[in-house]
Amino acid sequence: LKIDQSFIRNALNNPDDASIARTIVRLGHSLNLKVIAEGVETKEHESFLIEEECDEVQGFRYSRPIPSDQFKKFAESYNGQLSSFDNQ
Repeated sequence: LKIDQSFIRNALNNPDDASIARTIVRLGHSLNLKVIAEGVETKEHESFLIEEECDEVQGFRYSRPIPSDQFKKFAESYNGQLSSFDNQ
């Protein structure tokens, strides 16, 4: 189950969007689904979603789109820690 980026983008400033994101995570888990949030652009977005127990995240915090010839290098440089993206 995917949470649209429009809810994540404003979840830190808009209580309604935060509530919607929380509800989607809980709904997905109650149905035994994995939940992924798109539009994660900051460490704060990531922290909010970790706290809410979202299963997966994606967004510019981790990488802008890159050409396929650069993807192998990007993937090999990932050390398995979300903190590796703190300096990007």
